Amino acid sequence: MEPKRCPACMNRVSGEVCEHCGYDLRTPVPRHHMVPGTVLNNQYYIGRALGQGGFGITYIGWDLYLEMVVCVKEFYPASAVNRDVTQSLSVRVNTADAAVHYEQSRERFLREAQALAKL
Repeated sequence: MEPKRCPACMNRVSGEVCEHCGYDLRTPVPRHHMVPGTVLNNQYYIGRALGQGGFGITYIGWDLYLEMVVCVKEFYPASAVNRDVTQSLSVRVNTADAAVHYEQSRERFLREAQALAKL
């Protein structure tokens, strides 16, 4: 079990307020954001969202294998999908027309991720 980390700075914490950066761990999270503490692919511990744009949400994270701070960008085209993390991490496409746009955009997102990974 991974120790509790501050969603803002990724340092280990024991209380409700980070001793390192002062972030209040009780800060509410929007319902469409992943909840801090979520672990993806048994490797990435998710922190708070750093920003959100037209195609995704960027989170601060912690790589459990490399033991270092990372950024995790989630494909989340807000105009085409929705999610309520109290029910599931999965996104739902809003309409059939949005599904076509979603798949095309997802392919572009993956190509961008592959290009960045080569750096």
